[in-house]
Amino acid sequence: MKTELFFDNLTDIKQKIYNFSSQFDTCCICDSNEMPSAYQIEKYELLAGYGLNKPIHSHNRECWKDIEQSQQWIFGQFNYQSPFNESLTHFLFEPKIVFLIAKNTNKIQLINNGISEIEFNELINKFRETDIVTEKVKAISLQFEALTQKEDYLRTVTQIKEDIYNGKYYEMNYCIGFKSKSIGTPLLPLFIKLNQESKAPFAAYLNTKQFAILCNSPERFIYKDNDNLYSQPIKGTNKKHTENNQHQMLLLQNDEKERAENVMIVDLVRNDLSKICETGTVRVEELFGTYSFKSLNHLISTIKGKLKEGNNIQSIFEALFPMGSMTGAPKKEVMKHIEKYENTPRNIYSGCLGYIDPSKNFDFNVVIRSLEFQKTEQTFLYQVGSAITYDSIPEKEYEECLLKATNIQTLFK
Repeated sequence: MKTELFFDNLTDIKQKIYNFSSQFDTCCICDSNEMPSAYQIEKYELLAGYGLNKPIHSHNRECWKDIEQSQQWIFGQFNYQSPFNESLTHFLFEPKIVFLIAKNTNKIQLINNGISEIEFNELINKFRETDIVTEKVKAISLQFEALTQKEDYLRTVTQIKEDIYNGKYYEMNYCIGFKSKSIGTPLLPLFIKLNQESKAPFAAYLNTKQFAILCNSPERFIYKDNDNLYSQPIKGTNKKHTENNQHQMLLLQNDEKERAENVMIVDLVRNDLSKICETGTVRVEELFGTYSFKSLNHLISTIKGKLKEGNNIQSIFEALFPMGSMTGAPKKEVMKHIEKYENTPRNIYSGCLGYIDPSKNFDFNVVIRSLEFQKTEQTFLYQVGSAITYDSIPEKEYEECLLKATNIQTLFK
């Protein structure tokens, strides 16, 4: 059961959708911000799920069983970790109602996701009554504490380079975190402000009773469209210039270190996809695609494969998760050293967030450039990282981490 509503102004209808979320303890909004994704692989301008109709089990076996048996839309996230863990840390749920805006349309679909017709109509009426105006974020002054001091960061990068020289692995994505206490900060207006500042194609707002994620990710982890799988790792970053950015993009595309980082992860993703895709179908659709976002330029490669018969969402995640762009190569060995060197647990950061539709197609981003808010502790946390190779210069890697955090830092000045 669904209802269609037409709109004249996309910005206004999105604002109405955001504001509607304040009526729910649980909601998830995925917004592409009218930004074309890399290689023009896109379907929806916005997807949103409201209300907790049914949670997905946390135990690994029951989680995948719930997903496969569901005939509804599912929204939520997986924490960074191995999908083979007995207890798979995640927050996934079937919402009560789903809002869908397809790309390049002027209508919104309101979809009943397994509730009664009476409740569905009540929610539609509440949405119609929702105001477009939202609360503005007042100046927030938070002092974020670095959980890894610069000197420790530089020392660790030097150690990682020594590991690479000794042949333990080829590349590691090394991450650091920043934390601050905050009481009474309005989360939804803060996300809206962050989203306006960043305009990322895989932005998302997930709010639960325990935590919230304010995500402005530019990176897609994995997209399934029938039998086709697409992964689009980002490796390679520089600052966008307001003038002559074409020169910046050219510098990025021709940077030997950035290209080396990118191709290592492309090879890793190709290997992961080959475990679950038909022989000969895994190929690189675009290598070193150079894309410009609001404040940064990125190198993005697109790898595609045709899913082999007999595979499902569980086998896809077991083959690909966690994503190579946030671990390194070879993946298993690097993950052991990530646990050794990083003093801030990743948890939500560098996991993935997105949706699964009733046909078992799905789209998940990489949770980066994000604020995590834990409601019990009343704390904000953000994390950043960069890929370390033997050619890395520790000071420059630290500067890249701070560059990636710019949009978040400016929210609190």
